[in-house]
Amino acid sequence: MAPDGTWRLIRHLGSLPTRHWGFSIYRTTYTPLSQQRFPDLIKTINSYMKRSILKEHGFNPALLTEPRRATYEMLCDCYRPTILDNTQLFNNISLPSVRSHFEAWSEQQHVFNPALPSQLHACLVIDDEMVNALADARPWVEGVADDAVDRKFNRLGWWVKVVEAWPDLEETLDGTMRVLIFELWRLWTAIHDPVPPIAHLERHWDCGGLYLG
Repeated sequence: MAPDGTWRLIRHLGSLPTRHWGFSIYRTTYTPLSQQRFPDLIKTINSYMKRSILKEHGFNPALLTEPRRATYEMLCDCYRPTILDNTQLFNNISLPSVRSHFEAWSEQQHVFNPALPSQLHACLVIDDEMVNALADARPWVEGVADDAVDRKFNRLGWWVKVVEAWPDLEETLDGTMRVLIFELWRLWTAIHDPVPPIAHLERHWDCGGLYLG
């Protein structure tokens, strides 16, 4: 049996007209380096989300059947992040400003769907710091990239920045965190309803406060 968060998404995707799901990703840097790297960064982040999904399938012996594999591949095929990329609106804006825009934009665009609570609870941010963190990262390709080696040598270095919407700032530091790209799927399933705030997710402070899944 797949974890609850996985089955919840699988079940509800069938009822959605677009059958799409995914984080919103804000771009807040427009330097020449980011211009060069941005397309590959999106590909890399997306590929590691899909890697995490398929690894969940592979790590559970009860799921190692062709029908179950097809279900997990459906999750990968339906993954479509929303890219917010506008230099006039987002160039060099702060994380609190990202949060304010995300909260307002989500409400205006009716992004929230009861089937996809994680889509409303947090967004990803690509800024200069993240561009540098993923400078040597490359998209994962199943059966091609040696992801075991990548994870071993980049376990604490390849991360993305996450901003929580409507955080309880009395319980958390600032409503943001860094998440390993290997653990994006775990983050998605961890913040479904009833939603635990980011402050309640275990972070490793000896590793700079990283969320390791």
